[in-house]
Amino acid sequence: AALLVDMDGTTVVCQPYFDEANEEFGTFMSLMGVPKATAIEALHRVYYGSMPLRGFERERFPEALIECYEHLVKEHSLKVAAEDVDNIHSILKGIASAPFFRKPKLFANAVEELTRAHDRFLLVAVTVGDFEVQQYKIRQAGLDKLFDDRIITLQEAKDELVAEYMADYNI
Repeated sequence: AALLVDMDGTTVVCQPYFDEANEEFGTFMSLMGVPKATAIEALHRVYYGSMPLRGFERERFPEALIECYEHLVKEHSLKVAAEDVDNIHSILKGIASAPFFRKPKLFANAVEELTRAHDRFLLVAVTVGDFEVQQYKIRQAGLDKLFDDRIITLQEAKDELVAEYMADYNI
């Protein structure tokens, strides 16, 4: 018997870190003269609009912040000194990279429940995101010894991979 467990939002906190990055981007853009809500809405369009093609590639979020920033600068006719552009891009990359490598916060009782389950089941982590980032998150959360296997994908369609895994292992 096996237990396949979703990671982000089920075992470890994830979305609030991206929400914070979105807020920081909005604040940054508001300091430049773009309304915060406008900046955040634009970022969502740019980032989530690329999901069908790019999935959850780690590089995509920083790229999306820079693309959105450049779009908003043009749209709002903002004046930015040429010598500041590289520094601004660096700031945006920092904002966008922060959610990926924060020490994961486990939900209450997650370790206890997974430890109990590990004694009775093949335990498989199922998660969407960059392979390296998700491995890091599992390791930093102290869960690497509990999971017997991992399913890591860039696309949201985890259900297909889970079905394939179950068929492959006759679960």
